[in-house]
Amino acid sequence: PTLLAKTTLSMSLQSYPLTPAQRSMLSDAGFDTADDVLAIPFTQLAEELECSHQDAKTIVDTLQAVRDEASLAALQTQTVFDLLQQDSGSISTNSLDIDTLLGGGIRIRQLTEVCGAPGVGKTQLAQQLAINCQLPAEFGGLNGGCIYIDTEGSLMPDRLRTIAQAKAEEMAAKAPDSKYADTKTYLDGIHVYRARDFVEQLAIVNSLDTIVADSTNVKLVVLDSIAFHFRGDIGDMSLRTRLLHSLAQTMVSVAVKNSLAVVVVNQMTTRITRDGAHLVPALGESWGHAPTCRLVLSWQQDTRVATLLKSPTHPEGTASYRVTSKGIQ
Repeated sequence: PTLLAKTTLSMSLQSYPLTPAQRSMLSDAGFDTADDVLAIPFTQLAEELECSHQDAKTIVDTLQAVRDEASLAALQTQTVFDLLQQDSGSISTNSLDIDTLLGGGIRIRQLTEVCGAPGVGKTQLAQQLAINCQLPAEFGGLNGGCIYIDTEGSLMPDRLRTIAQAKAEEMAAKAPDSKYADTKTYLDGIHVYRARDFVEQLAIVNSLDTIVADSTNVKLVVLDSIAFHFRGDIGDMSLRTRLLHSLAQTMVSVAVKNSLAVVVVNQMTTRITRDGAHLVPALGESWGHAPTCRLVLSWQQDTRVATLLKSPTHPEGTASYRVTSKGIQ
């Protein structure tokens, strides 16, 4: 949807041509915006409003019509060349094999999900990206800063300093007189936001447009992790689905609007099937549609392996990597 359409979706339901009875039903059920309503099927809406399918469909059709009108009013056209130029740019993971798997690294204007079991290197990769995004393009970066949203308290400043020192030593040999040979350059370029519950997490994500606008050349947003608060703090599954849908839409919008990369770290959970127990990314199948790319980190005996499960441009595949004292290799 266009920016105008997204603005329309985020407006209060009081601004829409709904009847007082319809507004009252939606308000009593906890719906605040059109985005909340359109995020679920009308059959589920009927259950939550305790009304008929026809009444629910009428509400959905009314909101959809307003959105379509807003989208049409702001319709713009671009050439394929323009789109390719906008989508160029990526951040090296510091692993040549993973970069090759991804087609160059973590791409801008996309939401990339990094999943994996504890200890496999999810946060290590996220911190490596926070360092690498600050490098010039010729060295695998985007010459910009990082917004790091820490929900688990897993961001270790000492570890970041160690990775930054290793990168500064590497760059001292390649560009000895540049700022990239100074450890402090990388540490100054990472701005950390601590989210202690899902309310703070939502507030930070919903403020990203303002945060990015007020910062200098942000090129990466990291959310580590998305599942931590949502798995325990929200018992209402329908509400959780709507909030996650809104969260994903906001992050994709920020990525596209500002030509930056968004990386979301996710945990794994156990799914029981007829074939036995399997580890799968947390938050369910509905969340699985949100990321543009999904990279799963795992162990295969004593080897760490990254598996690309979802990408709009590259086939599924695997690549091995290492977590060393100097970072991802």
